[in-house]
Amino acid sequence: MYERKEKYTLPIDFEMAYTLAETGEWDSFKMKNGKLIHNGLHEQIVGFLDAFDEELLAKSLSVFKFLERECLQVRLRLIDGEVVCSKIIKGEKKSVSSTKEIKTIISKLVFHAKTQGKEIEYIEVVHTHLGRQSLTVTDGKITHLKTHALSEQDFSCIAEVKEFVDYPIKIKAITQEKMTYSKLVA
Repeated sequence: MYERKEKYTLPIDFEMAYTLAETGEWDSFKMKNGKLIHNGLHEQIVGFLDAFDEELLAKSLSVFKFLERECLQVRLRLIDGEVVCSKIIKGEKKSVSSTKEIKTIISKLVFHAKTQGKEIEYIEVVHTHLGRQSLTVTDGKITHLKTHALSEQDFSCIAEVKEFVDYPIKIKAITQEKMTYSKLVA
């Protein structure tokens, strides 16, 4: 006799991720020092979008799915609270830039900031991850989780860039559900 299984998929937004962390139903999310953490390849802080992130996400999305592209922006976070942003780089459907291009952008921004006597706290390399995050529930139990957290490719790219940069770099991915995944690389 065939047993019918109840199966459905739900979107993952910040509230859902927080609930997963609080209940311990799935070990991909947890609370640590008052912050929501994603246990991916590396621990990543899960957060909300700021105004700069909102603009970057808007540039990635389109009414027509086939026109959507990942976007990237480099930002200098200065000691005085000012933020200096590069222009927004539009990429492809699943990738946005090369290590060489990111290094060039950082070099230009740092040079410009230094010539103006600005003090840099850290550098932020922010990009969008397109596609929906979801979890699948089968017979009342979570059986699959799909997130768009920082990838191994993201981390290896920033590791290469970091070799040439004297400042901490925060890498950040923005999802369509208006969540961020970030990690500071000292």
